[in-house]
Amino acid sequence: MDPRLENLPAGPTPGELPRPRPGALIYVMGPSGAGKDSLIAKAMEANLPNLTLAPRLVTRNGHLLSPDVYVPTETFTDLERRGRLALSWASHGFLYGIDKSIETLLHQGLSAIVNGSRGYLPEARERFPDLRPVLVTADPETLKARLEKRARENGASIAERLSRTDDTFNLPHGLYAVIDNSGSLQAASEAFIALIRDILSHNDTPKKIP
Repeated sequence: MDPRLENLPAGPTPGELPRPRPGALIYVMGPSGAGKDSLIAKAMEANLPNLTLAPRLVTRNGHLLSPDVYVPTETFTDLERRGRLALSWASHGFLYGIDKSIETLLHQGLSAIVNGSRGYLPEARERFPDLRPVLVTADPETLKARLEKRARENGASIAERLSRTDDTFNLPHGLYAVIDNSGSLQAASEAFIALIRDILSHNDTPKKIP
């Protein structure tokens, strides 16, 4: 044997192989019309390494964005009862959930974006203590214009959604970011993607993005 190799430390046995660093769960939330879906779509188009978008199970049939999946209410409640959902919440009369398989992906080192709810944030943070909450905002005039343009709600429903913009949602201590998407989608998406790059590189710190 080459004498230079005699004093090298022994390599790990198969059972001792280092585990990958757990991935980050990026929890995106914000009022209706803030542009969460658009920002998430731009982030996924960037093809960042080791990043996926967690599919949501939704009891609303119609106006679904990929990779959301429609499930009847009975099916949703059965999945919830059997512990098949890692996260689940109700919003605007519909149920939303994230399949428990997200836990395996995170454990394997893959990071994931979740299109979440502001009101459910405390429970989500309790379930995933290392959650990265990202709040997407826009000014009231922009929110109103976007909601009217998408033509999915009547005037009363739009007014109800806008009223929630002024609600106080206390973000927990820890890392989070605020992205103002009142202006161009390009500017906001670049800021969002830069934030995700920091998170994926484990170089993230709490910040507010104007």
